[in-house]
Amino acid sequence: MSAASQKQPDIVIIGSGIGGSTIAAGLAASGAEILILEAGEHLPDRPENRDQEAI
Repeated sequence: MSAASQKQPDIVIIGSGIGGSTIAAGLAASGAEILILEAGEHLPDRPENRDQEAI
């Protein structure tokens, strides 16, 4: 097993919704290794997926 596959995150966040993404953003500057797990599909990078009114 390689060293990379043995590395473990400091923090695991379940879900990338409003709560998960907010806490991840707040912890980003801490230097901790953060892993976000999401069961939903990846949203394509299109304008309608970034429009606050559409969301």
